[in-house]
Amino acid sequence: MKKYNKFIWAIFFIQLVVVAIVLGTAKVDDVTLAKDKMQAFNTGWVLVREDGSEEELQKLPYNSTSRPNEKVIIQNTIPEEYWGQTLSFLSADKTLKITVDGEVIYTFGLNDERLFGRTPGSVMVFADIPKECEAGALQIEMSSPYANYATYITEISVARRDVAILNFIEQEAFDVILSVIILIVAVILLILAIVQKMSRKRIGGVQYLGDYL
Repeated sequence: MKKYNKFIWAIFFIQLVVVAIVLGTAKVDDVTLAKDKMQAFNTGWVLVREDGSEEELQKLPYNSTSRPNEKVIIQNTIPEEYWGQTLSFLSADKTLKITVDGEVIYTFGLNDERLFGRTPGSVMVFADIPKECEAGALQIEMSSPYANYATYITEISVARRDVAILNFIEQEAFDVILSVIILIVAVILLILAIVQKMSRKRIGGVQYLGDYL
Protein backbone atom coordinates (compact mmCIF):
# COMPACT_ATOMS: atom_id res chain seq x y z
CA MET A 1 0.00 0.00 0.00
CA LYS A 2 2.79 2.41 0.85
CA LYS A 3 4.47 1.76 -2.51
CA TYR A 4 1.14 2.32 -4.28
CA ASN A 5 0.60 5.63 -2.49
CA LYS A 6 4.10 6.77 -3.35
CA PHE A 7 3.48 5.89 -6.99
CA ILE A 8 0.27 7.98 -7.06
CA TRP A 9 1.94 10.98 -5.45
CA ALA A 10 4.85 10.70 -7.89
CA ILE A 11 2.42 10.85 -10.82
CA PHE A 12 0.68 13.81 -9.18
CA PHE A 13 3.96 15.68 -8.76
CA ILE A 14 4.96 15.03 -12.40
CA GLN A 15 1.59 16.33 -13.58
CA LEU A 16 1.99 19.50 -11.56
CA VAL A 17 5.45 20.13 -12.99
CA VAL A 18 4.25 19.57 -16.57
CA VAL A 19 1.22 21.86 -16.14
CA ALA A 20 3.33 24.57 -14.50
CA ILE A 21 5.96 24.45 -17.26
CA VAL A 22 3.45 24.48 -20.12
CA LEU A 23 1.27 27.28 -18.74
CA GLY A 24 4.12 29.25 -17.26
CA THR A 25 6.29 29.35 -20.40
CA ALA A 26 3.57 29.49 -23.08
CA LYS A 27 3.25 32.76 -24.95
CA VAL A 28 0.42 33.90 -27.16
CA ASP A 29 2.91 34.74 -29.91
CA ASP A 30 3.96 31.09 -29.98
CA VAL A 31 0.46 29.97 -30.95
CA THR A 32 -0.03 29.69 -34.70
CA LEU A 33 -3.46 31.35 -34.62
CA ALA A 34 -2.31 34.36 -32.65
CA LYS A 35 -0.07 36.40 -34.91
CA ASP A 36 -1.84 39.70 -34.39
CA LYS A 37 -1.86 42.22 -31.54
CA MET A 38 -4.47 43.61 -29.18
CA GLN A 39 -5.40 47.22 -29.92
CA ALA A 40 -6.53 49.54 -27.11
CA PHE A 41 -9.90 51.20 -27.74
CA ASN A 42 -9.97 53.52 -24.72
CA THR A 43 -10.43 57.00 -26.18
CA GLY A 44 -13.27 58.86 -27.88
CA TRP A 45 -15.99 57.53 -25.58
CA VAL A 46 -19.02 59.55 -24.46
CA LEU A 47 -21.10 58.64 -21.39
CA VAL A 48 -24.86 59.24 -21.70
CA ARG A 49 -27.07 59.06 -18.61
CA GLU A 50 -30.82 58.48 -18.28
CA ASP A 51 -31.51 62.19 -17.93
CA GLY A 52 -29.86 62.83 -21.30
CA SER A 53 -26.72 64.45 -19.90
CA GLU A 54 -23.47 63.60 -21.67
CA GLU A 55 -19.87 63.47 -20.52
CA GLU A 56 -16.82 63.01 -22.70
CA LEU A 57 -14.48 60.42 -21.22
CA GLN A 58 -10.85 61.25 -21.72
CA LYS A 59 -9.69 57.67 -21.38
CA LEU A 60 -10.79 54.27 -20.07
CA PRO A 61 -10.85 52.81 -17.47
CA TYR A 62 -13.48 55.06 -15.93
CA ASN A 63 -15.26 55.07 -12.59
CA SER A 64 -18.05 57.37 -11.42
CA THR A 65 -21.26 57.38 -9.41
CA SER A 66 -24.54 55.84 -10.59
CA ARG A 67 -27.85 54.96 -8.96
CA PRO A 68 -29.03 51.37 -8.49
CA ASN A 69 -30.79 50.17 -11.70
CA GLU A 70 -29.81 53.34 -13.56
CA LYS A 71 -29.15 52.71 -17.25
CA VAL A 72 -26.07 54.35 -18.69
CA ILE A 73 -24.66 54.22 -22.19
CA ILE A 74 -21.15 54.71 -23.46
CA GLN A 75 -20.88 55.36 -27.17
CA ASN A 76 -18.17 55.70 -29.74
CA THR A 77 -17.49 55.31 -33.45
CA ILE A 78 -15.66 52.18 -34.50
CA PRO A 79 -12.76 52.91 -36.90
CA GLU A 80 -13.08 51.02 -40.17
CA GLU A 81 -9.90 49.05 -39.48
CA TYR A 82 -11.67 47.47 -36.47
CA TRP A 83 -14.63 46.19 -38.51
CA GLY A 84 -14.86 42.40 -38.41
CA GLN A 85 -12.80 42.16 -35.23
CA THR A 86 -13.83 41.53 -31.60
CA LEU A 87 -14.35 43.89 -28.68
CA SER A 88 -13.19 42.47 -25.36
CA PHE A 89 -13.50 43.80 -21.83
CA LEU A 90 -14.44 42.68 -18.32
CA SER A 91 -17.92 43.34 -16.97
CA ALA A 92 -18.88 42.83 -13.32
CA ASP A 93 -22.33 42.63 -11.70
CA LYS A 94 -24.30 44.35 -14.45
CA THR A 95 -26.34 43.65 -17.55
CA LEU A 96 -25.07 44.59 -20.98
CA LYS A 97 -26.47 45.34 -24.42
CA ILE A 98 -24.08 46.22 -27.23
CA THR A 99 -25.32 47.63 -30.52
CA VAL A 100 -23.60 48.70 -33.73
CA ASP A 101 -25.60 50.99 -36.01
CA GLY A 102 -28.69 50.10 -34.00
CA GLU A 103 -28.25 46.32 -34.42
CA VAL A 104 -27.73 44.25 -31.26
CA ILE A 105 -24.48 42.28 -31.47
CA TYR A 106 -24.18 41.14 -27.84
CA THR A 107 -26.26 40.87 -24.66
CA PHE A 108 -25.47 39.56 -21.21
CA GLY A 109 -27.78 39.08 -18.25
CA LEU A 110 -30.90 40.51 -19.87
CA ASN A 111 -32.79 37.23 -20.23
CA ASP A 112 -31.00 35.06 -17.67
CA GLU A 113 -32.95 33.27 -14.95
CA ARG A 114 -30.99 33.27 -11.70
CA LEU A 115 -31.63 31.04 -8.70
CA PHE A 116 -29.33 33.09 -6.46
CA GLY A 117 -28.16 36.68 -6.36
CA ARG A 118 -29.42 39.83 -8.02
CA THR A 119 -27.02 40.07 -10.96
CA PRO A 120 -25.70 37.71 -13.65
CA GLY A 121 -22.20 38.01 -12.18
CA SER A 122 -18.95 38.78 -13.97
CA VAL A 123 -18.05 37.94 -17.54
CA MET A 124 -15.25 38.52 -20.00
CA VAL A 125 -17.06 40.02 -22.98
CA PHE A 126 -16.12 38.99 -26.51
CA ALA A 127 -18.43 40.90 -28.88
CA ASP A 128 -17.95 40.45 -32.62
CA ILE A 129 -18.06 43.66 -34.67
CA PRO A 130 -19.83 43.24 -38.04
CA LYS A 131 -17.54 43.03 -41.04
CA GLU A 132 -19.61 45.65 -42.83
CA CYS A 133 -20.93 48.66 -40.89
CA GLU A 134 -22.93 51.65 -42.04
CA ALA A 135 -21.30 54.22 -39.76
CA GLY A 136 -19.79 52.09 -37.00
CA ALA A 137 -21.91 53.78 -34.31
CA LEU A 138 -21.24 51.73 -31.18
CA GLN A 139 -23.31 51.85 -27.99
CA ILE A 140 -22.82 49.82 -24.80
CA GLU A 141 -25.82 50.01 -22.47
CA MET A 142 -25.21 48.97 -18.85
CA SER A 143 -27.28 48.65 -15.70
CA SER A 144 -26.71 47.22 -12.23
CA PRO A 145 -28.83 46.84 -9.08
CA TYR A 146 -25.84 48.11 -7.13
CA ALA A 147 -24.83 51.76 -6.82
CA ASN A 148 -21.78 52.87 -8.85
CA TYR A 149 -21.43 49.58 -10.75
CA ALA A 150 -23.00 50.69 -14.03
CA THR A 151 -20.43 53.46 -14.38
CA TYR A 152 -17.44 51.26 -13.54
CA ILE A 153 -15.91 50.68 -16.97
CA THR A 154 -12.71 48.76 -17.57
CA GLU A 155 -10.30 49.09 -20.48
CA ILE A 156 -11.61 47.92 -23.85
CA SER A 157 -9.52 46.14 -26.47
CA VAL A 158 -10.03 45.16 -30.10
CA ALA A 159 -8.42 42.22 -31.89
CA ARG A 160 -9.21 39.16 -33.94
CA ARG A 161 -11.40 36.84 -31.88
CA ASP A 162 -8.77 34.10 -31.54
CA VAL A 163 -6.14 36.63 -30.44
CA ALA A 164 -8.48 38.16 -27.85
CA ILE A 165 -9.37 34.77 -26.35
CA LEU A 166 -5.78 33.54 -26.27
CA ASN A 167 -4.59 36.74 -24.60
CA PHE A 168 -7.30 36.32 -21.97
CA ILE A 169 -6.15 32.74 -21.34
CA GLU A 170 -2.56 33.94 -20.97
CA GLN A 171 -3.60 36.60 -18.46
CA GLU A 172 -5.55 34.04 -16.44
CA ALA A 173 -2.88 31.32 -16.64
CA PHE A 174 -2.15 31.43 -12.90
CA ASP A 175 -5.80 30.87 -11.99
CA VAL A 176 -5.96 28.06 -14.53
CA ILE A 177 -2.95 26.40 -12.92
CA LEU A 178 -4.54 26.61 -9.47
CA SER A 179 -7.82 25.20 -10.77
CA VAL A 180 -6.04 22.28 -12.44
CA ILE A 181 -4.05 21.58 -9.26
CA ILE A 182 -7.22 21.55 -7.15
CA LEU A 183 -8.91 19.18 -9.61
CA ILE A 184 -5.95 16.80 -9.68
CA VAL A 185 -5.69 16.81 -5.86
CA ALA A 186 -9.41 16.04 -5.57
CA VAL A 187 -9.16 13.10 -7.97
CA ILE A 188 -6.10 11.69 -6.20
CA LEU A 189 -7.73 11.99 -2.77
CA LEU A 190 -10.84 10.18 -4.01
CA ILE A 191 -8.69 7.41 -5.51
CA LEU A 192 -6.79 7.05 -2.25
CA ALA A 193 -10.05 6.92 -0.31
CA ILE A 194 -11.40 4.17 -2.59
CA VAL A 195 -8.17 2.16 -2.30
CA GLN A 196 -8.16 2.50 1.48
CA LYS A 197 -11.80 1.50 1.70
CA MET A 198 -11.24 -1.57 -0.48
CA SER A 199 -8.31 -2.55 1.74
CA ARG A 200 -10.62 -2.10 4.76
CA LYS A 201 -8.48 0.59 6.26
CA ARG A 202 -9.73 3.79 7.85
CA ILE A 203 -10.04 6.54 5.22
CA GLY A 204 -9.37 9.23 7.81
CA GLY A 205 -11.60 11.81 6.09
CA VAL A 206 -9.75 11.62 2.76
CA GLN A 207 -12.94 10.80 0.85
CA TYR A 208 -14.79 13.77 2.30
CA LEU A 209 -11.89 16.08 1.54
CA GLY A 210 -11.88 14.88 -2.06
CA ASP A 211 -15.62 15.46 -2.38
CA TYR A 212 -15.23 18.95 -0.89
CA LEU A 213 -12.50 19.89 -3.40
